[in-house]
Amino acid sequence: MDLKEDIQNYNLPQELIDTVISYLRDDHPSLRICSHTARILRIRCQQYLFEKVIIQDIEASQRLCEVLMTSSHLSAYIIHMEINGSSGRHHSHWIYEDSGLSLVLDSIRHLQVLDLNGNPSERGQWSIGWLKLPTKLQFAIKSTLELNPISELAIRGFSDVPRSILHQLSVLKKLVLDMTHFGIEIESESLQKTLDISRSKTLLENFGYISPMTDNCILEWLCTTDSPIDISQLHTLSMGMKELHDYNDVALLLRLNFQTLQHFTFGLASVMPQSVETEPVDLGILSSLRTLSLHAVLFESPGGLFHNPPMQWITDCLKRIAEPNLVETVTFVVQISLFGPISAPFQCAAIFKEIASALMIMPHLRMATFRIKNLGNRMRFQQFSSTIEEELSWLRLKGMLHIEEKIFFKQDFLSSK
Repeated sequence: MDLKEDIQNYNLPQELIDTVISYLRDDHPSLRICSHTARILRIRCQQYLFEKVIIQDIEASQRLCEVLMTSSHLSAYIIHMEINGSSGRHHSHWIYEDSGLSLVLDSIRHLQVLDLNGNPSERGQWSIGWLKLPTKLQFAIKSTLELNPISELAIRGFSDVPRSILHQLSVLKKLVLDMTHFGIEIESESLQKTLDISRSKTLLENFGYISPMTDNCILEWLCTTDSPIDISQLHTLSMGMKELHDYNDVALLLRLNFQTLQHFTFGLASVMPQSVETEPVDLGILSSLRTLSLHAVLFESPGGLFHNPPMQWITDCLKRIAEPNLVETVTFVVQISLFGPISAPFQCAAIFKEIASALMIMPHLRMATFRIKNLGNRMRFQQFSSTIEEELSWLRLKGMLHIEEKIFFKQDFLSSK
């Protein structure tokens, strides 16, 4: 239910209602049926209308507050709430300044999904400081997390979030931390679109940090017995490529989940090996792996074709997959930046020849997909894709090769790196 829409606008004209009912004035059985049916329909309609509530401005918040204050039973129907701060901190109708929002949160006791969107800027800056929220609202949010059976929580675009709020999530199944920074309680580490961890009991999505030269104390804390969230026995793990990950963190996560991990998305370009001699990530321990998605970056430099990380390191990771294995789907997301004719096409061919040899050890492979993020040059993509088709012709002939293209303008490409 989007509360920007005013339900009052959908009321039937009273004259029409009076005309219809007047025909039934002396038909008491029909009147009783209509009354009973209307009551049943009203309850069911209210349940569906208030099941998911989206609040995007102060007016919507005030309308919801008024409705809940006059019809308190409606609060029991709200199980999914999204609060969107898209108007911005300095907007006159900024939703988080509404005093009624605290009353709304305090009245809810059956909430299962809460999405707090602070609207992070395109440059990755946090638009809302947690401590700048009204004190009453801070307490209301903490109380909501403590008193409701929250199974899914999303916090987007906030800074200085107290780590203590995570201790309230006793039945958590999904946690989204997007462009979110925790306060001094967590030693000022940051979380930015990096880690997606999921399992039947717990899902952490977009979890990570932006300080590659320091220890990931957040991950370290989650691995302790004091952590309110269990990050072992995951079935899905996604580590993106926008931030650097410490090699030891990746290895630790794989060791914790080697028996259960089925779906693995890995930003290879974001791994920070301790040295060029660092052992490849050991995918061979993942005995239940079925879906693998790898992200890499290719771009041309004066010395030829550059790839991050070194392609040999990537293919060595692939070749570590034990045989036999259960892998059915492999996706490569390749971001390319090639200006002018490719000066070293043989390097490009060698890369995919290595990938092809790694894919051959996957007896259950059903589809290999290459998603090419191209810097707006059609000729580049055609040259690149033809190299892939040539080196992986055995997959193409079996109908198991799929190539997708996404054109980037220059500014989009730079902002996506």
